[in-house]
Order: sequence, then structure tokens, then C-alpha cells
Amino acid sequence: MKTKITSKEISLINYDSWNKILCEHFFNKKNEKKIVYLYVNENLIKKLGAKLGISGDDAMSSFCKSVRSFGRNEPDLVFEKAYIWGRKWFNQGIIGYPPFIAVLALTVLAATKMKGNREKGIGAGNYYLRLRGLLELKGEGRPFYFEKTKILWSYLTSWQKENKGRFGYTNVFRYGQPYVGYPMSQCLVKDADRQLLYEFFYWAGLRPGLKVNANSMREQFELFLSTKICRLSRLFFNKSKGIQEGIIQAVLFEYQNWNGTNNLDPRESAIDIQEKNKPKKYNLFLRIDEDKQTNFFNPKIKLGLFSIVDEDTIFKENMENEELEGFRYNNNTFYKEVILNQDTLINNKHSYSLLNNQLELVFEGGNLFFLHRGTDLGINGWINRDSIVQGKDHIALFSSEAEKIVRTWIDLNKFLYKEITISNLSSSWKCLLVKVHEKEILGSEELEKQFLFTQAQDKITFQEGLKVGNMEWLLDAPPEVSIITTPKTTIFINDVPVLSLINGEDTINLKNIHLKESQIYRIRFNDIQKTILLKNNHENLITFSEFKPKEFSDGKLKIAGTYIYDVLETYPRPYKQKGFKAFLSSKNTHTSKIIPKFINAMPFNLNRDYLNMGVRFSADDPTKVRPIDLFFEYLTIRKEGNWDSFLKGIKWCFGSEDIGLTAYKVRQKLSQLGFVEFIRDGDSNKYFWNVIPMSIAVLPSKDPIVYLTGGRTRESTKQLKGFAERKIKIIQSIPNSHYEPLSIYLLGNTLDSLEEFLNTLSIKFNWGLDYFSYDLLRCLPILNEYINNASEYQEPRSNNTYWVVKGWDLFSHKWIKDKDSPLKIYLNGFGQYICLYKTSNNKTLKLSREIGKLYYAQLQGVSLLQYKNYELKVKQGYELPELYERVLTSCVGQCPVEGNGYRVYRNVPHEIAISLAYKLGFQLNFNF
Repeated sequence: MKTKITSKEISLINYDSWNKILCEHFFNKKNEKKIVYLYVNENLIKKLGAKLGISGDDAMSSFCKSVRSFGRNEPDLVFEKAYIWGRKWFNQGIIGYPPFIAVLALTVLAATKMKGNREKGIGAGNYYLRLRGLLELKGEGRPFYFEKTKILWSYLTSWQKENKGRFGYTNVFRYGQPYVGYPMSQCLVKDADRQLLYEFFYWAGLRPGLKVNANSMREQFELFLSTKICRLSRLFFNKSKGIQEGIIQAVLFEYQNWNGTNNLDPRESAIDIQEKNKPKKYNLFLRIDEDKQTNFFNPKIKLGLFSIVDEDTIFKENMENEELEGFRYNNNTFYKEVILNQDTLINNKHSYSLLNNQLELVFEGGNLFFLHRGTDLGINGWINRDSIVQGKDHIALFSSEAEKIVRTWIDLNKFLYKEITISNLSSSWKCLLVKVHEKEILGSEELEKQFLFTQAQDKITFQEGLKVGNMEWLLDAPPEVSIITTPKTTIFINDVPVLSLINGEDTINLKNIHLKESQIYRIRFNDIQKTILLKNNHENLITFSEFKPKEFSDGKLKIAGTYIYDVLETYPRPYKQKGFKAFLSSKNTHTSKIIPKFINAMPFNLNRDYLNMGVRFSADDPTKVRPIDLFFEYLTIRKEGNWDSFLKGIKWCFGSEDIGLTAYKVRQKLSQLGFVEFIRDGDSNKYFWNVIPMSIAVLPSKDPIVYLTGGRTRESTKQLKGFAERKIKIIQSIPNSHYEPLSIYLLGNTLDSLEEFLNTLSIKFNWGLDYFSYDLLRCLPILNEYINNASEYQEPRSNNTYWVVKGWDLFSHKWIKDKDSPLKIYLNGFGQYICLYKTSNNKTLKLSREIGKLYYAQLQGVSLLQYKNYELKVKQGYELPELYERVLTSCVGQCPVEGNGYRVYRNVPHEIAISLAYKLGFQLNFNF
């Protein structure tokens, strides 16, 4: 006769079965070293119950009764019993699965059963009501010993850590009411949400290992969720501070354990150069503008042809007129006024071939056009469209052939209008400013064939400004907000009415609103709302651990700004002195030079302190942020980018006039100083850029002073000053050039105190007997090594009209078109150029412009360098290789000043000047 199993024993078996299957579900091989939330809902219980052979209808009852049975004969004490068994398991070496997982799972299940909502929030009483219901416990409030579950959660995470992630990692934290917050933390981020978080990490530009504080994460996550309709966004915006804090803690935990994978990289792959050179085709539109420059109070109205090209198509500035067919090019737009006697061209479809057939602009033609304001395109003028919108002003432009159609239609709808005169149109064309009312538009068969009649749609777009992230701008450089809506609409910012749009269409420069706080701003009108983040308090998140420096010319030197990775002792010392004789060395050559007696420019001259370096120091912060410092902060926050993002920043900070030349000057100075690395994009005049991590350069001075290089923000500089206190003196200087960032120096009482301070902040530096300029110079190749490493290149044929050819003239020190010279540069309308040098044995070498000009001048014995104590002059027109420039700027922490045909570098010791001249193959001429 078989022994019967009692009902109590069945319940005990059921608990063990439920506990085991829950453990196998959450702590399996698939979740090894991953984040595991104990998210348990009714669907999961039914799913696991089916594996135990329990029907869906019975699964919940079976699970709850099994947990109830864990209290043995006293279900009110289930949490005490769970704690006792859990403590025993923990003290005996945490062997096997935790015995209390089913109990914790039920506490999470109760949280998923709560009936709270966004308005009411989540109340603890509501939670305990659900928990008691699942356990069939009488009474109200917190069950006996429920507080012990806090210890059980800690046992769980300790077990996972002890096993080094074999069973995953569970993120447990408390928010809101005590004890209830722990099971609730398992309900915030579900498996289905994790992919959304990976998308967010990439969206926010985060990388594994960065230190991100909770406030910054909150700002970014709020921006990200503001455009999402999902479970997490509903939770986050439910006005409960506790839930928001809990979600941010969960996001931070996810981020700390994120390995950078599991998300798709949306960045585009590099475009093949040949693909870039294929002819591009764009549409032309009519554009009407007021010419206020000629007469502000009574401006003429003129008509032109207008086209916007893709932002990734960057043309060179100051293109030849014959290449443009009369068009003016500026910042990715082409514009051409219609000539008075040729306005009949508007009737017909025609096109213009520009830039040696590399670009085609096509105008469709017609005898009737409707134009809207170009606010949504960031244009102040009127642009022809294919729609007629209720409640908007339009300009109707038509020839005599279409006049009857237009005027009949206006009369039919009883629109208000007035005649306007276009100064460069003949009398065969008419122009009316038409006020289209908000009522339904009555059409005509002819107009409905050509145009779409539509209602006004609320629209908000953001343009310009210094954008540093997704929907994030610098507070000092906010965007312009273009709004299209119904007339007399009130615009709210953070629920405060700020203005009313009389005409229902305008562009608002947020800088004129005088927003002062670094925070999220919600711009709202009618039923539309956009959220943006404006802030100035960004931290500098660029670190050496994630930075990959580019390789330089000899393929060996590894350097980031003013920090050299290489072992310096592997390079020969470039300079030794015995009496009045200097011994100069490179990798494979050496020589000696007599030092003139009037030269006395030792690097650590005891009679020359840091105040004699040629820099005007100031202990006070500038009262106003300079454009270049704002631009560099913009680059630092973005960390890296392409030439388009670089030019956008240049345009906002310095204006669009001569933008190409301005960008060249800024790029040159940021590179010279070791702030930013630039990598040329093929043969184009575009560059990819990477801001370099913060490091320092030891300056040649008797005082322990260093120059700060690499990325920085106002917030990181403020923090640096806070750390310095009285130990280190931080001084700064405003350079002479508008295109050069503020110079920041650290001055210590002793070298040891300065070294200790830098080590405390983990700022990289090369420390030894020498200073940075000397260390860098000893690592650099001689000029002939650049030439020996150059590749041969086939010179373009002389009958190829695609290229404009210029030769270098050693007399004027300029490029001259069609100049017969062994050094030539080939340019085209797309801003591409190649520099070629033809050697004496008829080899054609492809060189950089800097190397090519120096090599040509060296062979011809041209004198380029002049020196007197601590001052080196280089003839203008001859730039040094990038790292040679950095050798000289790192002597003083500033770029050279220009004057009298030379660039003047200050605080340059004689050993640097003569060694540099030797490596480049030039004589150093001395000035008395």
C-alpha cells in the first residue's frame, strides 16, 4: 500500500519546484554577465507553470499557495521563515540557488498588480493590499517581517558577485517608501526596454567607461524620452520624483554594465571618393527678397533663382565666376538674380551646368508660381512651393497667360490682395501679395492640377546655434526657432507665455529671450511641444582611455597633444653643447655649429622667469566669453566630427563671410597648440577632427610652469581651479589672435608640488630633465624623411580642364596660376587639391603643401629662418609640418604673431631653434 502524500507535503514540493524553475529562468547561461531584473508578472507565472505541468488557470493559485506554504503552518510568518532559511544558506557558503527567490518573485508580482496611476502615484498601502491578497493574509499594512526582504535582496546580489556574473547581476535599489521600493525597482526596466536604453546610450553619444553623473543622465534621458511614446516615457513623466529617480538609477546601472554592443551603429560608412565626384543635380526655385542694403526704408523687391544643396556637399569658397554661370555660392546655397531682359526664361524648363559639368541646377519653368515665406528653411525671403495653405500669406507670380485664372480665383474666394512690383521683372509678369483666409479654399480646375490646397499645420523647427547633442545646444549659443501656426498664437516656454505671433509665422532667436539657466526648456503652442536642453555647465568627458591618436609621418611616433606615448630614450638627443659649439643630431646624421657669442638663450636661464616669456598674464577671468573659446568648448563637448560640423560652429561664432579662410586659421591654431587632431578627408579641403584629451607641456623657464592643452569646458576649468586652491596658481592669458583660444598655465611652488597635483587629477605629462618642446623635437624626422616616404603620383594631363593648376613662386612666395614650377597644386571646384613635386630625375611625388614648399625652398637655398635670443622668425607663406609647429608653440603656450612678412615665435631657446633648422635642412640666420 503506497504512502499518501499530505496536502502540506504537496505544497512544499510545489514551492521547491517554483523556486527552482524561477532560478533557472533568471539565472541561466543566457544571462551570464548580463543585467537581470526579477520582473515577474502573471504572464510569466503562467508560462513557467506550463513547464511544471500546471494549467494557465491554476498557475497563479499554485504559485501563491506555494509561497504561502513557505511559512509552514504560519503563513503570516512567511517572510521570517524566508529570512531564516536565506540566512542559513548564506552563512553555509551560498551553495546552489537561493532558497528565497520565489518569495522575492511574489513581492515583485504584487508590485505589478498595483492599480496606481500617474495622477495618484504609487502608494505603499496599495502595494501591501495587493501583497496580502496574493498570500491570502488577513489584516492590512505591512506583513510581519517584510522588512527582512531587504536583507534577502542583498544576499541575492552578493551571491551573483561572488560567482562573478555567472548568474547575471540584479540591480536592486530603493526609491519611494521603505522596503516597497526594492521589489518596485525590478519593474522599472523590462527586457523589452533594454534595447531602447542601448538606443539611448548611442543617441546621447555615450561610450562604455565614461563617468556620467545622475543629473547629466537625467537631462539626456528626459530629452530622449520626450519624443517617445512608450512604457518608460509614461513612467518617467508621471510627475513622481521617486519613480524618476528610480528609473535614472536603473539607467545608470545599465550604462555601467553596458559593453557598447547590442545596438546598431547608425553612422554612415565612408563615401567613396569617386562617388563624391559624380555630377550632382539639384532643383532651382524662385526666390523673392527685399533689397534693404540699397534703400532700407523703401527697398526694391527682386526675383532670383535659388538652390539648396546637401550639407555633406562642401564646395570651396571664392570659386571662379566662369565656373558658376553667374550664380553666387554661400554656405551650401546658390543664388542668381533674374536679369531684366531675360525673365522670359522663367516660362521654360532649363538648367545650368556648373563647376566643369560637375553640378547641374535645374529649373522646371512655368507661367504661374505661388511663393511662401522661407522661414521653415531658415530663409528670410519667399520661395515658390507646390501648395497653397489656409491662413497664410502668399505671393502669386504669373504671366499674362495665367492672369485671368489667378484673378478669377482670388475673386471667387474673396481674398485680400495688393499689387507689388518686382524690380527685375518686365511688365509681362504680374505679382500679387495674397492673404489667404483660414476658411476652406475654393479652387479652380486649372489651379488644382498644379497646386495642393491644404490647411495650415503647426510646425516647429530648430536651426543654427551650437548644437552639441540630440536636441541639445550651448546656452550661450541657442538655436533659432522657426514656428508656423495660426495667427495670434501664444508661444509658451516652460508653461510661461513669452510672445504672440501676429502673422502666425516667424523665426525666434532664443538668444533674444535671455534664457539664463542651464536646464531643459519646453516650447509649446496649441497641441505641439518640443523639448530642448540648453546648458553651459558641461564636463569634459574626453579621456586617454578612449582616445586613439593618429599616426604621424614616420609611422612610429605616437602622440596626443602634448603627451608623447613613446619611450623618449629611443630617440637621439638633437642638441649637445660644449663651450660655444653646438653638436646637432638626428636619427642618421650629425654635425656641429659655432654658437655666436651674442646668443644667450638657455632654456632654464636663472635670470629669466615666466614673466619674461613674452606673454601678458592675467589672474582674472575674461568678463565675456570669446567666440573662439565658445567654439572650442563646442568642439570639446562633441569630441569628434566631420568638416560640416566644424564649419557650422565656425559660421555661428565668426559669421559666414570668408568662412573658408576663417576655418583654415582656426584649424591651424588648434592643431599647432595640440588641442585638436585633424585628419584630411582624401584629397579634399575637408577634415575629420578629434579633440585631444587634456595634458600639459612643461615650458622652458626657471619657474615650475606648465601649459594646459587638450579639450576643456568652462565647467572643467572651474573644477580645475577648485582643486588647485592655494597649492597651484592658475594664470591665463588672452592671445593676440581672435582665432586662438585662451591660454591657461599652472604655476607651482616647486616641481614636486606641481607633479603631485597633476598626478592627483590624472593629467598626462612627460616628466624628466627636459621640457616638452625638446622632447618632441628629438622624436621628429628630418625633412628628407618626409620626402623619402612620399608616394609617386601620375601628373594630370595638361589638356584636363577639370583641374586649375598653380605653381609655387619662390620670389613672391605665392601660388600663381599656370606658373611653370616643379611644385604645383591642382585644384577643382569641389575644393579638392593635390600638391605634386617633380624631382630632378622626373619623378612626380605627392606631398603636403607644407612639406612641398619647404623642400622646394631648401633645394633652392632660400633663407626662411631668422633668430635672436628667444625669438624665432619664419617667413610667411611657409608653414612648418604640424608637429614642428607644436614644438615652437609649446615653448610659450601660444601661437606665433605675424608681422613684417614673418611669423614670430616667442620664448624659443637657441637649442630648439638651431636643432629645428638643422632637421629641416635650413641655415639659421642670426639677428643682432
